[in-house]
Amino acid sequence: MSRITPAGEGALSRDRVLSHVPELPAAQKAVAAALERQLDPLLAATATAVVLRRSPYELAVAMPGACAAGLTDEMLEAIEDEDWTDPSFSDAQKAVFRFALMFDSGHGMPDADFDRVRQHLDEPATVALAALCAHAGSLARLAIALAYPPDEKE
Repeated sequence: MSRITPAGEGALSRDRVLSHVPELPAAQKAVAAALERQLDPLLAATATAVVLRRSPYELAVAMPGACAAGLTDEMLEAIEDEDWTDPSFSDAQKAVFRFALMFDSGHGMPDADFDRVRQHLDEPATVALAALCAHAGSLARLAIALAYPPDEKE
């Protein structure tokens, strides 16, 4: 059983808080959808989970989609442990995992990680991957900074 709980709610409070800027909830969803369409769903879910691993709120929001895309409990545990070499990942997932991990670290992207991801993704998909990592990171930082309140069921 994964230590990362795939709780499905969370977007209720995020949308309520972000709605203080009326266009923001729809805009952030549109950006995420546009970027995810450029990538294989499992690769997009892998990158998103890696970047969101430090924000339990945003990770819980993303889990239903990530699990539907094919992320398993074993994969989620490897993401939590930052073990991008785990054999449960395909070579493409390992490349995306490492790319997202390095992207999220803020210490720059080694050429080897770009080369590894380019073996599996073309240039537009690589740009989409980087933008998806940036977008997920911004949502995680917003959740941490604004300390979204617990969800209230409507």
